[in-house]
Amino acid sequence: MSTRDLLRANDERFHALAAGFTAEEWSAPSLCDGWSNHDVLAHLVTGCSAGAAAVTAEILRHGGSFDRANAALARSLAATRGPAELLDDFARLMPQPRGLGRAFPRRLLLGDHITHELDMLFALDREPAVCADALVAVLNTQVSVPNPFVPAFRNSRGLRLIATDADWSHGERGPIVRGLAAELVSVLGNRPAMLTRLEGDGVEVLASRVSRHLIRRAG
Repeated sequence: MSTRDLLRANDERFHALAAGFTAEEWSAPSLCDGWSNHDVLAHLVTGCSAGAAAVTAEILRHGGSFDRANAALARSLAATRGPAELLDDFARLMPQPRGLGRAFPRRLLLGDHITHELDMLFALDREPAVCADALVAVLNTQVSVPNPFVPAFRNSRGLRLIATDADWSHGERGPIVRGLAAELVSVLGNRPAMLTRLEGDGVEVLASRVSRHLIRRAG
């Protein structure tokens, strides 16, 4: 299955799942610091629709910080569109994203969508049902493509990573980190919540990398 097909199938599955969220689940905090699940959904819609000019203007308004601009765009949209409306927007944009979403590489968009779904589900103590092929595609991208917004490439360096529920591994030597594919995606993407589920002598190394990045970002 092509990356484009994986993205479309994953988005359709996520849409059906998210349509069953309760109001309390939408208002609950996600693994994205300071974002509710409602905010995360708004971010997904923004990522598929915002134009370059709007994003650039928001970055300038926030002193050149992409992170603050990204959060402001998501919260601004969430303040004006409820979850049901945002899900309708997401469904409309799935076949053909607009703005930056049209130019964004599909494999990075797949990683963004899956990582943020995990932000919601893990925060709600719900187990994800993302297909193995999609998770493997995201992991392959994470460990091979430097991404200024997701430090997974740096986090994975020098480690042997092994998914225990999918046919995926990375690295031939170094400390070992084992875990479910979805947990590896989340932690490599700098979410420390799932660190306690991972096993191996490399977990401490990975935890230190995630923690250092979070400290620098907070500062």
